[in-house]
Amino acid sequence: MSIGKDQNDYAEGIMKQLNELGFRADFDDRDETVNKKIRNAEMEWIPYLVVVGGKEVEAQTVSVRKRLIGQPIKKNQTSKQVNNIPFDKLVAMLEEDCKGFPRRKLPLPFRYYSRRISFRL
Repeated sequence: MSIGKDQNDYAEGIMKQLNELGFRADFDDRDETVNKKIRNAEMEWIPYLVVVGGKEVEAQTVSVRKRLIGQPIKKNQTSKQVNNIPFDKLVAMLEEDCKGFPRRKLPLPFRYYSRRISFRL
């Protein structure tokens, strides 16, 4: 997800690179606040949120919000924030955490949230 429209091209490029590497990645291109995007992603149990802002575009890095799975919750903390890491470190983290899990393409890949069907009112 991007902070603003200025970072959409960079965020879309990251999504495409992750998809080429066999990871399921979508791009939240909706015109919503970042807090709402994060809240919606957490409600959908998305394990990794890659957040891109102006600093990340300038430094060619990403910030990752990683869901804490299988760990005890401490003081209502359900995720860990890792800021300003290079793309190759993100890929290494994903490779390590996804080791032993199958990589299958989605039958109907809705890569952009603005085009995704929503049944919630």
